[in-house]
Amino acid sequence: MARPPTSHHEGCGFLDAEAQLAKYRAVLDHMTSCALDPTESRNFIHNLIRKA
Repeated sequence: MARPPTSHHEGCGFLDAEAQLAKYRAVLDHMTSCALDPTESRNFIHNLIRKA
């Protein structure tokens, strides 16, 4: 019997049930879609530094 894919992430140990992996992937996809791209991130950080 084949073992399902397994993912490890900080704080929650291992995920190996397909439903858990699907939920985790959905959360990561959402976080990725909300994140700034590298240039926007750099500009955001530089603006924070200038305001400090």
